[in-house]
Amino acid sequence: MDVRTGMARARVVVRRPRHGDVHPIPKSVVESLLVIVPGEYAHGLRRVELRARQGPLGKPYAEYRRDEKVVVIYSVPTEWKLRSIPEWEQRSMHRFGADLEHRGDSWLVRWNDLEGLAYWFAYVVLFHELGHHFSDQYHRRKGRIFGRQYREAFADATARRIHRALLKRLRSRRQSRVAKEA
Repeated sequence: MDVRTGMARARVVVRRPRHGDVHPIPKSVVESLLVIVPGEYAHGLRRVELRARQGPLGKPYAEYRRDEKVVVIYSVPTEWKLRSIPEWEQRSMHRFGADLEHRGDSWLVRWNDLEGLAYWFAYVVLFHELGHHFSDQYHRRKGRIFGRQYREAFADATARRIHRALLKRLRSRRQSRVAKEA
């Protein structure tokens, strides 16, 4: 139960990762994020599951299951080999500490710092899936978004809004702590 809103908070369920993989975000981090992100983005979400990936890496990293109101985040290895990575994704991975190396017709991505991998997954992947959930929760008010590229763009924009709101909340907490100490 969320103390601030009085509403049930999504459960976080951890299943065993695929052999050789890790869960990119620890359960405790997911639980903390669900507490501090603005409530409207997680309202109605039933659970977040950390599961073993079934297929190739990144196909997908995570998904939102609308009928179940569940976000599933798949396990990943700490070293990735990908055929291509969009430029914006390369920049974001690099910003969170990934080493990227272009080898012939593919990319090698190494996550030496699991904390960086967790933050990248939180800000880029989890928040994106919360964007899909947010869109689904409030579609009756504004209508459903048709077309995959538009749904993905909306989820990306929502992920950026969640990130900005989170940073704003953290800054205000820090400022109030400093004011109390002074």
